[in-house]
Amino acid sequence: MATKQLDKIVVTVKSWRKQIPGYYLLTALPQIVSRICHSHTASFTMLSNILAGLLVGQYAQQTFWHMVSVSKNRDSNRKNRCNDIFREAVKTKPAMEKFLKDALALAKKMDELCDAKTEKGVKSISLRDMLRSLPSLVNQPDFSPVILPNRRNMIVTLPTMDANVQKHEPFPSGLVTIEAIEDQVVVMPSLVQPKKITFRGSDGKMYPFLAKPKDDLRRDCRLMDFNFLLNKLFRKDSEARKRDLHIRTYTVVPTNETSGLIEWVENLKGLRPIILQLHKEEGRYLNTRWTMAYACHKADPLDKKRKNLAKCLEDQKGAVFSQWFAKTFPDPQAWLMARMAYTRTTAVMSMMGYIIGLGDRHLENINVDTTNGHTFHVDMNCLFNKGETMEVPEVVPFRLTHNMVDAFGPLGIEGPFRISCEIALSVMRKERDVLMSVLRPFVFDPLVDWAKGSKSGGAGEGMEALRRVQERLTGNVSSTLKKEQRKKGLVNHPLSVEGQVNHVIDQATDQDNLAQMYWGWAPYL
Repeated sequence: MATKQLDKIVVTVKSWRKQIPGYYLLTALPQIVSRICHSHTASFTMLSNILAGLLVGQYAQQTFWHMVSVSKNRDSNRKNRCNDIFREAVKTKPAMEKFLKDALALAKKMDELCDAKTEKGVKSISLRDMLRSLPSLVNQPDFSPVILPNRRNMIVTLPTMDANVQKHEPFPSGLVTIEAIEDQVVVMPSLVQPKKITFRGSDGKMYPFLAKPKDDLRRDCRLMDFNFLLNKLFRKDSEARKRDLHIRTYTVVPTNETSGLIEWVENLKGLRPIILQLHKEEGRYLNTRWTMAYACHKADPLDKKRKNLAKCLEDQKGAVFSQWFAKTFPDPQAWLMARMAYTRTTAVMSMMGYIIGLGDRHLENINVDTTNGHTFHVDMNCLFNKGETMEVPEVVPFRLTHNMVDAFGPLGIEGPFRISCEIALSVMRKERDVLMSVLRPFVFDPLVDWAKGSKSGGAGEGMEALRRVQERLTGNVSSTLKKEQRKKGLVNHPLSVEGQVNHVIDQATDQDNLAQMYWGWAPYL
């Protein structure tokens, strides 16, 4: 029965493909690529034809960046099928062979760069000393032009309702290819030592990227697809468009299963250094020794945790983050716009984070754009409520500590923040089917840490994670505590959008919840 239905779908897709321009398929590439292990032969042939067709068409470069990590997958079936598609493309268009060879060589060098070890404490290093073969590869006179995997080159601009679909130009700014790689590499101070490298584009501009090892970047990559789609949905909704609700995005390209490239975004500053500096200017040094004096042990009673948190907040003499806006944007109009932009972007990110179960929102992972006040989240790999399984389980749906609220202005969580939350959540709930389809690749190409020690190769864990997302998009809320302790009243009734927003804001600002958070997450800032 299922096979019959699939055969029907294949026939429909075949005829549909003849009528649509190629860039339509680019918007669904992550989903298409994740299904290349399809067990139904005709479906796989269809998917394979679509991908091979894109590889020999004008969007070969974008398709390559989407497929490169699959060609090195640990699942041999997935890997072989991907390489078969590459071979198929070369058969159709022999000129592709040189491009694929060069592009794969470049991706391989990127993996080597990610994994290259550097001495402790080294902040910057010469690329020639570290990995001479990378610049020499790019500088070869006959090296194929390869596009930079940044937003300008990878994100399709779709036509408006009445435009000519066939003649539409999906990349209106033109494509930028890699001209050269600058010699200086900056080594980041974090644990895995990611490296910041700079490409010189064919337009003469510099394009920095972060080469990050030891991290399954497919997670960040899929989450970005989710965010790109959300931004399109926000632009379609008049209330969201009026308030310019959007999520700041950047491209993430996995080059293999545990490393890849992340587009670098300038003008960002972490909330933690900003807040600590403001306290310092008022004569309070909130160093580790000061903060640890208030920390509790995991086993301490809730009453003690609550008292310690309250004392810690009292000794700080109130929140300070709103002062940063007044100092950074001295012009009243700029200040008001920046504060409003901060409030709205924080609201959208909070709702998105709640729906998708985004955790680990400590203050180094939340940045603010120093030019316009937008909130900008990084390191989004603690997804699908993974925070609940940490040693100190996370019990808040998103970060809404007193400093974050302080910068919303005198109304705090009321007014613009709550309204933006409600609009963002209602758009997500209305469009839940579309959003779920973008998350499905998580099941068909499961994450590395789901696949470890799992009987279903990670698909079972994936289904459970998606079920929880679906629940939240339907308005069902269950408290984050253990199943036995969940409040009976709330579990089975879908709430209205306003009720759901109210519930999660209450959870995020509840002092008891904040008191139970891991102290390193800094519930006191």
